[in-house]
Amino acid sequence: MMFTLGANTIVVPPLSLHEDVDHSWRVKNQLRKLFWMIYCNDKEISLRTGQPPSINDDDCDLTLPAGYLDFKYVDDRPEFEHLMLDDTLVPLLPGDVRLDIIKSKTYTLLYSARAMRKSDAELIRDIRQLDDELEAWRMSVPLGFRPSLSMRDQLAQPELSELRKMERVMVYFEYHHLVATIHAATGRCRSWTAQQSFEMDGVSSSLALAVEASRSTLVYLRTIVHNLMGEVFW
Repeated sequence: MMFTLGANTIVVPPLSLHEDVDHSWRVKNQLRKLFWMIYCNDKEISLRTGQPPSINDDDCDLTLPAGYLDFKYVDDRPEFEHLMLDDTLVPLLPGDVRLDIIKSKTYTLLYSARAMRKSDAELIRDIRQLDDELEAWRMSVPLGFRPSLSMRDQLAQPELSELRKMERVMVYFEYHHLVATIHAATGRCRSWTAQQSFEMDGVSSSLALAVEASRSTLVYLRTIVHNLMGEVFW
């Protein structure tokens, strides 16, 4: 239905804060928000179940919503309060859409049927590519919201509302899950089972990163579990 409605390719023109919104713009904007919610859920479910996603990225316009990056990581300042109540201009989406795009690439490059036939060298090359993209995303996040490489290195926590805290928690968990998922794929390398290859050092360090990311998830959950909103356990 989403494809039939054209939500996967609709381009919504940017709108200023004081510009009137007409019906046509609202329809396009609503369809586009629908697309992003479906896209993000599709990629998350695919990565966690190991099943192919329903949405092919080549059939979609993955241009981020106008203003998305400007308001994604901001402190709770009065001038931004309206965004928490009215997401007409900038959609309020769980996690970070850019991470969901990396999730899609991760499944395609590392866990699809074609990926399962890759050589060790091809697999390690793609793992490094995805790791570079994920690190580029991490460094683009403002310091106060940026996930640590290891949760042993805790950063100062900015003062945020409960909703923004939960948004931050979601991004942390998604980041470490992606690190673990990307680097765990090295366990398929034949050189790992053969225990003799010049690539062994790279495989071992990659698996160590996967373990550390999993450990960081548990450490972070233990740290913040008592402050989570009860609604997240519905």
